[in-house]
Amino acid sequence: MASSSSPSLQFASQASPGDPVSVLILVEDSQAMAANWPDVRTYYLPKLLDSLRTADLSVPMRLWWLTSSPSFSPFTTPITHPAQCNELPDLGLGLAAETSISTSTIRRSMNIYASSNKPRRGSHHLVIVAASPLLGGGEGPSPMQSGIDPWLGMALALCQVSRSTLPPWPRP
Repeated sequence: MASSSSPSLQFASQASPGDPVSVLILVEDSQAMAANWPDVRTYYLPKLLDSLRTADLSVPMRLWWLTSSPSFSPFTTPITHPAQCNELPDLGLGLAAETSISTSTIRRSMNIYASSNKPRRGSHHLVIVAASPLLGGGEGPSPMQSGIDPWLGMALALCQVSRSTLPPWPRP
């Protein structure tokens, strides 16, 4: 959960028609991911991003790129046309020390994103691309200690945080 001093993280907030789309893409910086990045970059991410882009072509869409390496400089790319979903950057993965994704890495990335000059309103998406098991971050019991796959446990935790920031659903 975000502390009172960290910016608001509302990835699942309801967007109104015409609101911009922001996608935070966190990529593991490791040799294993470097070996898989060409396929992910060519086949998988373009399909996912194209689906987000074509949902409403009239709104702006921006990708926020981060890796698990603390020395990586985050950057953004606008997507104004669906064809740009196929023009994804080569992030130069696996060149430095192995940095698998941990819960702390995800929190750091979300804090960087939240404190950026992103639009406050809009549709916000988090995409995590990894080739290694999720590392614990030292906050409470890890999902493996609970008998849950670490990635599933992280997804469930993110859903709980997102739900707590949503307004109640309208009732008929």
